[in-house]
Amino acid sequence: MKTAVDERVRLANALGFLREATMHLSLPWEEQVAWLKEARVYPTVEELGLDFGAWYPMADQFVEAGLLSPPALAQLSEIGQLLDALAEGDEENWLPEALDSDPRWGKIREIARAVAPCL
Repeated sequence: MKTAVDERVRLANALGFLREATMHLSLPWEEQVAWLKEARVYPTVEELGLDFGAWYPMADQFVEAGLLSPPALAQLSEIGQLLDALAEGDEENWLPEALDSDPRWGKIREIARAVAPCL
């Protein structure tokens, strides 16, 4: 039988994964490329979006549990919207060059840097 403590621990662990994914999104594009190479998924950059997308859907639960503030949720939502816009576009949005050249990636990094300390 799961207890409230078990659920809070589960949510805290999941928030840690979202924090890590957000930190990867906050890195300068050159460091993002290095991380993708280390993760052995380079030359595609999809892993950055997939990693965030795996944990972001739990954000409302983090807020309900008092682990995440509503303003931080709004910033994470903005990141999610930008990633969705990239996903709806060309495959070129997911090439390493796009990390440097597409202003949406720059905006994602900016928001991720701002929200990461709140996670």
